[in-house]
Amino acid sequence: MAEDQRESAWPDLPPELLGLILCRLPSLADRVRAAGVCRPWRSFLNLPWLAFGDGTLFDLANDSAPHPHYRVQGLPGDAFCCSAGDNMFFLLHPDGSCSLMNALSGATTPLPELAANLRVFKADQPELRTTRQLARKLDQGDELRDRIRKVVVLPSSSASDHPIVAVLVRNHGCELFVSTCRPAGEINSLLVAWTNAYDVVDIAPFQGKIYVLSRSQGLTALEVSSRHLRTPRPPMPIFVPKSRSGVQVIQDSPQQDQQDREDFGPDFVVSERYLVESSGKLLMVRQWVERDDWTTCDFEVWEADLTEGRWKEFDGGLDGRALFLSKPCSKSLPAGHGVREDCIYFLNKLNVWKEPEAPLGDSGVYSITDEDFTPLLSESTPLLPWENWRFPAWFFPLKV
Repeated sequence: MAEDQRESAWPDLPPELLGLILCRLPSLADRVRAAGVCRPWRSFLNLPWLAFGDGTLFDLANDSAPHPHYRVQGLPGDAFCCSAGDNMFFLLHPDGSCSLMNALSGATTPLPELAANLRVFKADQPELRTTRQLARKLDQGDELRDRIRKVVVLPSSSASDHPIVAVLVRNHGCELFVSTCRPAGEINSLLVAWTNAYDVVDIAPFQGKIYVLSRSQGLTALEVSSRHLRTPRPPMPIFVPKSRSGVQVIQDSPQQDQQDREDFGPDFVVSERYLVESSGKLLMVRQWVERDDWTTCDFEVWEADLTEGRWKEFDGGLDGRALFLSKPCSKSLPAGHGVREDCIYFLNKLNVWKEPEAPLGDSGVYSITDEDFTPLLSESTPLLPWENWRFPAWFFPLKV
Protein backbone atom coordinates (compact mmCIF):
# COMPACT_ATOMS: atom_id res chain seq x y z
CA MET A 1 0.00 0.00 0.00
CA ALA A 2 2.85 2.32 0.85
CA GLU A 3 4.42 1.69 -2.52
CA ASP A 4 1.19 2.72 -4.28
CA GLN A 5 1.16 6.03 -2.41
CA ARG A 6 4.75 7.02 -3.21
CA GLU A 7 5.15 10.66 -4.16
CA SER A 8 6.10 11.39 -7.74
CA ALA A 9 9.75 12.28 -8.28
CA TRP A 10 10.70 15.78 -9.43
CA PRO A 11 11.72 14.56 -12.90
CA ASP A 12 8.16 13.27 -13.39
CA LEU A 13 6.60 16.74 -13.23
CA PRO A 14 5.04 17.84 -16.54
CA PRO A 15 6.88 20.58 -18.48
CA GLU A 16 4.08 23.13 -18.09
CA LEU A 17 4.25 22.83 -14.29
CA LEU A 18 8.04 23.08 -14.35
CA GLY A 19 7.71 26.32 -16.29
CA LEU A 20 5.42 27.82 -13.64
CA ILE A 21 7.85 26.87 -10.89
CA LEU A 22 10.80 28.31 -12.79
CA CYS A 23 9.00 31.64 -13.17
CA ARG A 24 8.79 31.91 -9.37
CA LEU A 25 12.49 31.32 -8.74
CA PRO A 26 14.19 34.66 -7.95
CA SER A 27 17.27 34.25 -10.13
CA LEU A 28 18.87 32.14 -12.80
CA ALA A 29 21.38 30.93 -10.23
CA ASP A 30 18.54 29.29 -8.30
CA ARG A 31 17.27 27.68 -11.49
CA VAL A 32 20.67 26.17 -12.24
CA ARG A 33 20.97 24.75 -8.73
CA ALA A 34 17.49 23.32 -9.07
CA ALA A 35 18.77 21.25 -11.98
CA GLY A 36 20.63 19.16 -9.42
CA VAL A 37 17.20 18.00 -8.20
CA CYS A 38 15.27 18.03 -11.44
CA ARG A 39 17.26 17.34 -14.60
CA PRO A 40 14.48 18.31 -17.05
CA TRP A 41 14.76 21.89 -15.80
CA ARG A 42 17.94 22.21 -17.83
CA SER A 43 15.84 22.57 -20.96
CA PHE A 44 14.67 25.93 -19.62
CA LEU A 45 18.19 27.27 -19.11
CA ASN A 46 19.22 28.10 -22.66
CA LEU A 47 19.97 31.80 -22.27
CA PRO A 48 23.49 32.17 -20.83
CA TRP A 49 24.87 34.60 -18.30
CA LEU A 50 27.50 37.27 -18.77
CA ALA A 51 30.75 36.67 -16.87
CA PHE A 52 33.13 39.45 -15.82
CA GLY A 53 36.79 39.17 -14.93
CA ASP A 54 36.13 39.62 -11.20
CA GLY A 55 33.80 36.61 -11.05
CA THR A 56 30.55 38.59 -11.25
CA LEU A 57 27.79 36.88 -13.24
CA PHE A 58 24.95 38.83 -14.84
CA ASP A 59 21.54 37.22 -15.35
CA LEU A 60 20.76 38.19 -18.94
CA ALA A 61 17.33 36.52 -18.87
CA ASN A 62 16.37 38.59 -15.82
CA ASP A 63 18.21 41.82 -16.69
CA SER A 64 15.37 44.12 -15.62
CA ALA A 65 15.27 42.73 -12.07
CA PRO A 66 16.55 44.94 -9.23
CA HIS A 67 19.50 42.61 -8.56
CA PRO A 68 20.39 40.57 -11.66
CA HIS A 69 23.96 39.97 -10.44
CA TYR A 70 25.50 36.93 -8.83
CA ARG A 71 28.93 36.41 -7.29
CA VAL A 72 30.50 32.98 -7.72
CA GLN A 73 30.80 31.37 -4.29
CA GLY A 74 34.21 30.13 -3.23
CA LEU A 75 36.02 32.26 -5.79
CA PRO A 76 39.28 33.79 -4.47
CA GLY A 77 38.88 37.54 -4.31
CA ASP A 78 42.30 38.21 -5.80
CA ALA A 79 42.03 35.77 -8.73
CA PHE A 80 41.63 36.78 -12.35
CA CYS A 81 38.77 34.85 -13.99
CA CYS A 82 38.49 33.89 -17.63
CA SER A 83 35.39 32.12 -18.95
CA ALA A 84 36.50 28.76 -20.36
CA GLY A 85 33.16 27.51 -21.70
CA ASP A 86 30.14 25.91 -20.04
CA ASN A 87 30.49 26.20 -16.24
CA MET A 88 34.25 26.55 -16.22
CA PHE A 89 36.47 29.42 -15.09
CA PHE A 90 40.20 29.54 -15.70
CA LEU A 91 41.74 31.20 -12.63
CA LEU A 92 45.05 33.03 -12.64
CA HIS A 93 46.29 33.84 -9.14
CA PRO A 94 48.60 36.71 -8.10
CA ASP A 95 51.48 34.28 -7.42
CA GLY A 96 51.32 33.02 -11.02
CA SER A 97 49.61 29.71 -10.24
CA CYS A 98 46.51 28.74 -12.20
CA SER A 99 43.59 26.36 -11.88
CA LEU A 100 40.33 25.32 -13.49
CA MET A 101 37.15 25.83 -11.47
CA ASN A 102 33.58 24.67 -11.97
CA ALA A 103 31.81 27.89 -11.01
CA LEU A 104 28.61 26.09 -9.99
CA SER A 105 29.95 23.10 -8.05
CA GLY A 106 33.07 24.83 -6.74
CA ALA A 107 35.32 21.92 -7.77
CA THR A 108 38.83 23.21 -8.54
CA THR A 109 41.72 21.50 -10.33
CA PRO A 110 45.20 23.05 -9.94
CA LEU A 111 47.33 23.16 -13.09
CA PRO A 112 50.91 23.49 -11.79
CA GLU A 113 52.65 22.26 -14.95
CA LEU A 114 50.70 24.67 -17.12
CA ALA A 115 51.45 27.51 -14.70
CA ALA A 116 55.16 26.66 -14.77
CA ASN A 117 55.28 26.95 -18.53
CA LEU A 118 53.26 30.15 -18.51
CA ARG A 119 55.87 31.57 -16.14
CA VAL A 120 58.58 30.63 -18.63
CA PHE A 121 56.59 32.38 -21.33
CA LYS A 122 56.65 35.52 -19.20
CA ALA A 123 60.39 35.19 -18.61
CA ASP A 124 60.90 34.99 -22.37
CA GLN A 125 59.40 38.44 -22.85
CA PRO A 126 62.07 40.70 -24.36
CA GLU A 127 60.96 43.72 -22.33
CA LEU A 128 62.11 42.00 -19.11
CA ARG A 129 65.81 42.69 -19.41
CA THR A 130 67.27 42.40 -15.93
CA THR A 131 67.36 39.69 -13.28
CA ARG A 132 65.60 42.01 -10.84
CA GLN A 133 62.78 42.58 -13.33
CA LEU A 134 62.41 38.84 -13.89
CA ALA A 135 62.28 38.12 -10.16
CA ARG A 136 59.59 40.75 -9.69
CA LYS A 137 57.46 39.59 -12.63
CA LEU A 138 57.67 35.81 -12.40
CA ASP A 139 55.50 35.51 -9.28
CA GLN A 140 52.84 37.96 -10.35
CA GLY A 141 49.84 37.23 -12.53
CA ASP A 142 49.04 40.82 -13.45
CA GLU A 143 51.32 40.95 -16.49
CA LEU A 144 50.21 37.58 -17.83
CA ARG A 145 46.49 38.23 -17.47
CA ASP A 146 46.75 41.02 -20.04
CA ARG A 147 48.08 38.50 -22.56
CA ILE A 148 45.64 35.61 -22.12
CA ARG A 149 43.30 35.70 -25.09
CA LYS A 150 41.25 32.53 -24.71
CA VAL A 151 40.92 29.33 -22.70
CA VAL A 152 39.03 26.27 -23.97
CA VAL A 153 38.35 22.90 -22.34
CA LEU A 154 37.94 19.65 -24.26
CA PRO A 155 35.82 17.18 -22.26
CA SER A 156 37.13 13.67 -21.74
CA SER A 157 36.24 11.27 -24.54
CA SER A 158 36.16 8.20 -22.28
CA ALA A 159 36.28 7.21 -18.63
CA SER A 160 40.04 6.59 -18.84
CA ASP A 161 40.81 9.99 -20.36
CA HIS A 162 41.06 13.38 -18.71
CA PRO A 163 39.81 16.75 -19.92
CA ILE A 164 42.20 18.96 -21.88
CA VAL A 165 42.69 22.67 -21.25
CA ALA A 166 44.19 24.95 -23.92
CA VAL A 167 45.39 28.50 -23.22
CA LEU A 168 46.08 30.97 -26.03
CA VAL A 169 48.57 33.64 -24.96
CA ARG A 170 49.58 36.60 -27.07
CA ASN A 171 52.72 38.67 -26.66
CA HIS A 172 54.73 39.67 -29.73
CA GLY A 173 53.45 36.48 -31.32
CA CYS A 174 51.11 33.77 -30.03
CA GLU A 175 51.70 30.67 -27.98
CA LEU A 176 49.17 27.91 -27.38
CA PHE A 177 49.69 25.68 -24.34
CA VAL A 178 47.66 22.46 -24.09
CA SER A 179 47.64 20.44 -20.87
CA THR A 180 45.75 17.56 -19.30
CA CYS A 181 43.40 18.42 -16.45
CA ARG A 182 43.63 15.69 -13.83
CA PRO A 183 42.17 15.76 -10.31
CA ALA A 184 44.05 17.54 -7.55
CA GLY A 185 47.09 15.56 -6.41
CA GLU A 186 47.74 13.89 -9.77
CA ILE A 187 50.47 15.06 -12.13
CA ASN A 188 49.28 16.67 -15.34
CA SER A 189 51.09 16.60 -18.66
CA LEU A 190 51.80 19.37 -21.12
CA LEU A 191 50.91 17.86 -24.49
CA VAL A 192 51.40 20.62 -27.04
CA ALA A 193 53.18 23.95 -27.23
CA TRP A 194 52.23 25.58 -30.52
CA THR A 195 54.14 28.76 -31.25
CA ASN A 196 55.42 31.14 -33.92
CA ALA A 197 51.85 31.95 -34.88
CA TYR A 198 51.79 35.70 -35.03
CA ASP A 199 48.34 36.10 -36.53
CA VAL A 200 46.23 33.62 -34.52
CA VAL A 201 42.80 35.12 -33.85
CA ASP A 202 40.80 32.25 -32.33
CA ILE A 203 40.85 28.61 -31.21
CA ALA A 204 38.00 26.13 -30.81
CA PRO A 205 37.55 22.45 -29.92
CA PHE A 206 35.99 20.33 -32.66
CA GLN A 207 35.71 16.54 -33.00
CA GLY A 208 38.42 15.84 -30.44
CA LYS A 209 40.95 18.29 -31.87
CA ILE A 210 41.84 21.92 -31.30
CA TYR A 211 41.46 24.10 -34.38
CA VAL A 212 43.44 27.31 -34.76
CA LEU A 213 42.22 30.17 -36.97
CA SER A 214 44.62 32.75 -38.40
CA ARG A 215 43.88 36.34 -39.36
CA SER A 216 44.36 35.38 -43.00
CA GLN A 217 41.71 32.67 -42.47
CA GLY A 218 44.01 29.67 -42.46
CA LEU A 219 42.87 26.74 -40.33
CA THR A 220 45.19 24.33 -38.49
CA ALA A 221 44.17 21.17 -36.62
CA LEU A 222 46.09 20.15 -33.49
CA GLU A 223 45.84 16.48 -32.54
CA VAL A 224 45.47 16.05 -28.77
CA SER A 225 44.05 12.54 -28.63
CA SER A 226 47.17 11.26 -26.83
CA ARG A 227 46.12 12.33 -23.35
CA HIS A 228 48.79 10.40 -21.45
CA LEU A 229 52.58 10.58 -21.46
CA ARG A 230 54.74 7.57 -20.52
CA THR A 231 56.68 9.70 -18.05
CA PRO A 232 54.58 12.54 -16.59
CA ARG A 233 56.45 15.78 -16.17
CA PRO A 234 57.03 16.86 -12.56
CA PRO A 235 55.50 20.14 -11.34
CA MET A 236 58.46 22.39 -12.12
CA PRO A 237 59.23 25.02 -14.78
CA ILE A 238 60.13 22.97 -17.84
CA PHE A 239 60.24 24.89 -21.06
CA VAL A 240 58.67 23.16 -24.04
CA PRO A 241 60.76 23.89 -27.17
CA LYS A 242 59.10 26.32 -29.50
CA SER A 243 57.61 24.49 -32.42
CA ARG A 244 54.72 24.67 -34.81
CA SER A 245 52.94 21.35 -34.85
CA GLY A 246 49.60 20.48 -36.39
CA VAL A 247 48.14 19.99 -39.84
CA GLN A 248 46.95 22.96 -41.87
CA VAL A 249 43.59 21.92 -43.28
CA ILE A 250 42.76 25.26 -44.94
CA GLN A 251 45.53 27.38 -46.41
CA ASP A 252 46.01 31.04 -45.50
CA SER A 253 44.68 33.75 -47.81
CA PRO A 254 47.18 36.63 -47.44
CA GLN A 255 45.26 38.78 -49.92
CA GLN A 256 41.90 38.46 -48.13
CA ASP A 257 42.03 41.91 -46.51
CA GLN A 258 42.86 43.53 -49.83
CA GLN A 259 40.03 41.63 -51.51
CA ASP A 260 37.61 42.79 -48.81
CA ARG A 261 38.60 46.42 -49.36
CA GLU A 262 38.02 46.07 -53.08
CA ASP A 263 34.63 44.43 -52.55
CA PHE A 264 33.26 46.63 -49.75
CA GLY A 265 35.26 49.86 -49.85
CA PRO A 266 37.47 51.58 -47.27
CA ASP A 267 34.67 52.51 -44.85
CA PHE A 268 34.09 48.95 -43.65
CA VAL A 269 36.50 46.43 -42.17
CA VAL A 270 36.43 42.94 -40.67
CA SER A 271 37.25 43.58 -37.01
CA GLU A 272 36.94 40.06 -35.62
CA ARG A 273 36.90 36.46 -36.78
CA TYR A 274 35.36 33.81 -34.54
CA LEU A 275 35.64 30.03 -34.66
CA VAL A 276 32.68 28.07 -33.26
CA GLU A 277 31.14 24.60 -33.63
CA SER A 278 27.43 24.37 -34.45
CA SER A 279 25.36 21.28 -35.33
CA GLY A 280 28.46 19.25 -36.12
CA LYS A 281 29.93 21.94 -38.35
CA LEU A 282 32.94 24.17 -37.76
CA LEU A 283 32.03 27.78 -38.55
CA MET A 284 34.02 30.97 -39.04
CA VAL A 285 32.05 34.14 -38.34
CA ARG A 286 33.38 37.42 -39.72
CA GLN A 287 32.25 40.57 -37.94
CA TRP A 288 32.11 43.78 -39.99
CA VAL A 289 32.32 47.23 -38.42
CA GLU A 290 32.11 50.79 -39.70
CA ARG A 291 35.38 52.68 -39.45
CA ASP A 292 33.88 55.98 -38.28
CA ASP A 293 32.48 54.73 -34.95
CA TRP A 294 33.76 51.13 -34.92
CA THR A 295 30.29 49.64 -34.40
CA THR A 296 29.10 46.34 -35.85
CA CYS A 297 27.20 46.56 -39.12
CA ASP A 298 27.17 43.00 -40.50
CA PHE A 299 28.12 39.35 -39.99
CA GLU A 300 29.17 36.63 -42.43
CA VAL A 301 29.08 32.92 -41.59
CA TRP A 302 31.38 30.44 -43.35
CA GLU A 303 31.63 26.66 -42.96
CA ALA A 304 34.92 24.77 -42.97
CA ASP A 305 34.93 22.10 -45.68
CA LEU A 306 37.66 19.88 -44.28
CA THR A 307 37.45 17.50 -47.24
CA GLU A 308 38.08 20.12 -49.91
CA GLY A 309 40.20 22.34 -47.69
CA ARG A 310 38.28 25.57 -48.13
CA TRP A 311 35.69 27.88 -46.57
CA LYS A 312 32.14 27.69 -47.95
CA GLU A 313 29.72 30.56 -47.43
CA PHE A 314 27.00 29.43 -45.06
CA ASP A 315 23.68 30.19 -46.72
CA GLY A 316 20.36 30.21 -44.90
CA GLY A 317 19.78 29.85 -41.18
CA LEU A 318 21.51 28.03 -38.34
CA ASP A 319 19.32 24.92 -38.29
CA GLY A 320 17.21 26.10 -35.36
CA ARG A 321 20.15 27.35 -33.33
CA ALA A 322 21.79 30.63 -32.30
CA LEU A 323 25.43 31.67 -31.97
CA PHE A 324 26.83 33.42 -28.89
CA LEU A 325 30.08 35.18 -29.76
CA SER A 326 32.72 36.80 -27.57
CA LYS A 327 36.49 36.74 -27.81
CA PRO A 328 37.01 34.74 -24.59
CA CYS A 329 34.18 32.27 -25.19
CA SER A 330 31.77 31.36 -28.03
CA LYS A 331 29.13 28.66 -28.35
CA SER A 332 26.11 27.49 -30.35
CA LEU A 333 22.84 26.81 -28.50
CA PRO A 334 19.43 25.51 -29.59
CA ALA A 335 16.69 28.10 -29.96
CA GLY A 336 13.82 28.36 -27.50
CA HIS A 337 13.15 29.61 -23.96
CA GLY A 338 14.55 33.06 -24.64
CA VAL A 339 17.06 32.15 -27.36
CA ARG A 340 16.03 33.43 -30.80
CA GLU A 341 16.44 31.15 -33.80
CA ASP A 342 19.00 32.02 -36.50
CA CYS A 343 20.46 34.89 -34.48
CA ILE A 344 23.96 35.94 -33.45
CA TYR A 345 24.31 37.24 -29.89
CA PHE A 346 27.56 39.19 -29.73
CA LEU A 347 29.67 40.98 -27.14
CA ASN A 348 32.02 43.51 -28.71
CA LYS A 349 34.15 46.03 -26.87
CA LEU A 350 34.21 49.71 -27.79
CA ASN A 351 37.29 51.86 -27.25
CA VAL A 352 35.52 53.32 -24.20
CA TRP A 353 32.94 50.64 -23.47
CA LYS A 354 31.64 51.55 -20.02
CA GLU A 355 29.54 54.49 -21.12
CA PRO A 356 26.04 55.12 -19.68
CA GLU A 357 24.44 54.82 -23.10
CA ALA A 358 26.40 51.66 -23.93
CA PRO A 359 26.91 49.61 -20.73
CA LEU A 360 28.08 46.60 -22.75
CA GLY A 361 29.88 48.42 -25.53
CA ASP A 362 28.97 47.43 -29.07
CA SER A 363 26.88 44.38 -28.17
CA GLY A 364 23.56 43.17 -29.48
CA VAL A 365 21.56 40.53 -31.34
CA TYR A 366 21.81 40.13 -35.11
CA SER A 367 19.11 38.25 -37.06
CA ILE A 368 20.60 36.37 -39.99
CA THR A 369 17.24 35.99 -41.75
CA ASP A 370 16.01 39.57 -41.20
CA GLU A 371 19.48 41.17 -41.37
CA ASP A 372 18.72 43.57 -38.53
CA PHE A 373 20.03 44.36 -35.05
CA THR A 374 18.24 44.53 -31.69
CA PRO A 375 19.64 45.51 -28.25
CA LEU A 376 21.05 42.83 -26.01
CA LEU A 377 19.82 44.46 -22.80
CA SER A 378 16.37 45.77 -21.94
CA GLU A 379 15.87 49.51 -21.45
CA SER A 380 15.18 48.97 -17.75
CA THR A 381 18.53 47.29 -17.08
CA PRO A 382 20.03 48.69 -13.86
CA LEU A 383 23.46 50.30 -13.82
CA LEU A 384 26.30 47.84 -14.14
CA PRO A 385 28.10 48.20 -10.78
CA TRP A 386 31.39 46.41 -11.42
CA GLU A 387 34.71 47.99 -12.06
CA ASN A 388 36.91 45.51 -13.87
CA TRP A 389 39.27 45.96 -16.77
CA ARG A 390 38.28 42.79 -18.64
CA PHE A 391 35.33 42.93 -21.04
CA PRO A 392 32.58 40.37 -20.27
CA ALA A 393 32.24 36.97 -21.89
CA TRP A 394 29.50 34.38 -22.17
CA PHE A 395 29.00 31.84 -19.39
CA PHE A 396 26.91 28.72 -20.07
CA PRO A 397 25.49 26.98 -16.97
CA LEU A 398 25.01 23.39 -18.08
CA LYS A 399 25.76 21.02 -15.19
CA VAL A 400 25.69 21.20 -11.42
